[in-house]
Amino acid sequence: MPTRKKVELVDRSLVLGAILFRSLFEGAALIPGALPDASNAEQMAAGVTNWLREAGLMRAVTDPERMMLVQPPLTWERKVVVSIQSAFLEESLCALLMCVGVVTKMCPYDREMDTDALLHLLPFLSDSPFVVSPDMKPADEYASMVGSVKSPDQSVLAPEIRRTELFWWRAVSHSAVNAGRLPAAQVQKVLTEIAPETKALGIPTAENGELLVGSTPYSDLTIKQHARICARTEARIRAFRWQKSNVAWTHVDMSS
Repeated sequence: MPTRKKVELVDRSLVLGAILFRSLFEGAALIPGALPDASNAEQMAAGVTNWLREAGLMRAVTDPERMMLVQPPLTWERKVVVSIQSAFLEESLCALLMCVGVVTKMCPYDREMDTDALLHLLPFLSDSPFVVSPDMKPADEYASMVGSVKSPDQSVLAPEIRRTELFWWRAVSHSAVNAGRLPAAQVQKVLTEIAPETKALGIPTAENGELLVGSTPYSDLTIKQHARICARTEARIRAFRWQKSNVAWTHVDMSS
């Protein structure tokens, strides 16, 4: 069961969602011709930050997040946008929304998360299910989400967390094998031992028990593919571990 209170899970979801939403416009601003209507993009980028402020959520941001959010719209440096994109915040966001029963499943690791669909669940956008009246104030929209979310179905959440833990172990062990710090035979021994569990969890596996990403055995992933899977898994596991901890978002134990 989550250690965090419902309001904490909602707060972190909204902060991550707002940063992700704003980063879409900030990133487009760095591409010549990508913003045919720059004034609208500027309003959207500023608007989501203002929404956080008016909803009283600036108390929930970390110092690095605050430094980004207080900057004028469409002024983020390329390295900031790249850092956010590399963090796969949509994966963390989906995991947190699972923890409050807003979503019930996550994408397999060979598929991209539907970022747009996730963002439109959040009340800083007018078509969110938590915006029930067109004249709601940000504080009311926030209160609507806090009051509407519920405890997750543990029969759905617990297996998803375990699947993520196993994929995180595989990502870390793959890196260790490639770096010469762990024998491949030792990894194979573990894969054989956990094969009944991976099967019960519905994780696709090869005949030797190796986890599959789509139809590709994890050990056969390219360096680029592994890096993306590792980052996406890290984003999920950070959220799942954070919701069961009492530490700051940036201090979550990410050991395997």
